Amino acid sequence: SQRVVFYRDQQIFFAHGAKEVSMLRTDAEPIQLLMQQGGISLSTLCAAVAVAQTLDISSDLIRAGLKSFSQKNANPPVSTKGSSQ
Repeated sequence: SQRVVFYRDQQIFFAHGAKEVSMLRTDAEPIQLLMQQGGISLSTLCAAVAVAQTLDISSDLIRAGLKSFSQKNANPPVSTKGSSQ
């Protein structure tokens, strides 16, 4: 059966046959910030889901990875270079 990744209603979905699974909401604040700052595009997010599904990575693990990536990159580490500590 066919596997498809698509975007609808501010969500990225994975469909396998007739079953659709919401993988990520793109209106979540960390994802919105990352996309607005040019850190990632919608097409890149969809491609990441498609590749992960092709590699038989579980939906839960894909969601966790996307959320972790977005949170990590939405809050870049603060540089301590030049501080007096």
